[in-house]
Amino acid sequence: MVHRDSSTLLVDQGSHLAKLIPPSNRDSLGVWITNTSWGSYVKADRWLEAMVMDLGRGNLLFPQLWSDLALIPEEEVAVLGRLVRLARARERILLQRRHLLGDPWRNTVYGYSYFDGDHGLVFLNNVHFESRSFSLTLDSSLGFAGSGGVSLRRHFPETSSFVKGAERSFAPGERIDLWSRPFEVAMFEIGPDSKLSGEGTFSDENLAERPEALGRQLEIVPMDPTPDSDIGFANAAELTRRGFAKKRVAFRTHLPEFSHPRPWLAIVARHMAGGEPFRQNGLAELSQIHARIGEKRVYFCTTPNVRQTVNVWNHWLVFRTVLNRNMQDREMQCAVTSYLPPDASCELEAWLLPPWWLGTQPKPRASKGMP
Repeated sequence: MVHRDSSTLLVDQGSHLAKLIPPSNRDSLGVWITNTSWGSYVKADRWLEAMVMDLGRGNLLFPQLWSDLALIPEEEVAVLGRLVRLARARERILLQRRHLLGDPWRNTVYGYSYFDGDHGLVFLNNVHFESRSFSLTLDSSLGFAGSGGVSLRRHFPETSSFVKGAERSFAPGERIDLWSRPFEVAMFEIGPDSKLSGEGTFSDENLAERPEALGRQLEIVPMDPTPDSDIGFANAAELTRRGFAKKRVAFRTHLPEFSHPRPWLAIVARHMAGGEPFRQNGLAELSQIHARIGEKRVYFCTTPNVRQTVNVWNHWLVFRTVLNRNMQDREMQCAVTSYLPPDASCELEAWLLPPWWLGTQPKPRASKGMP
């Protein structure tokens, strides 16, 4: 959804492949918070999520920030301080063997776990547009080795203890079923009740009953592009000289009613050639979007955008906009114009989700100029 999420996923994919290199010997290059070209203008969007996953990879150089500190809200500095204190107090756990969970290469909920006997930390990431279920089994798959009951407490994005019905304690070998929200990075601690004191509780029962409430894919119906949706490219002659041809693909969809006052609409464009991803640096220069809801023109931000081209070779773009109440229960027509090789195509998806993570910290964290 934002550029930083793809960078986090890329580093995790490499981390899962590099099984012969001890986590303590790796350098992820830390978390960048910049408004410069060398930092791909990532600003402060979801930097806390990236930092939590950096800790989960296990190199213990934490926190490793390449940062313009002026971009970090004071409230988030307090969250950073809390997580640093937590990591220092749990250093013995983080020095234990790391266990890999899920697979970032297969679009699953994935992450890492560390355990010292019956006390451990679990880090999970759901890089997807909808909520998904996952399970934690209190056995050797996590590194868990205990004989008594334990509790589960979430330290990020919120701090609260998990309850299942009226139960707070779980037995060795028991499976704990949870749900991960769209694009959620979560940090859990599992251990004896005496070590996990704190206020607040959470239960996934309500989310399990209606997972579409936190992310749903919209049904799209292909259509012929309308004349007014054609987009002219200033560098069309140069793109044609490179052997690219102008292509257009369009669809219509019905925007349902939504409870969130300002949900995000995301149009995902995947570029394929010969059955393989067509990867380009600066793909935003090759594809543009035009959309209308009724008679109203809708404008989108692009991820990655035209300035985010440093080491960014991808085959996908996410066009994102913010909806308001007047746009629900309406038809939207959308067209993407691209310059691509003759054998390449553009495949589209549409997703609706509330940016729930903007409300998990004291104030919204969208970058200036972004919806």
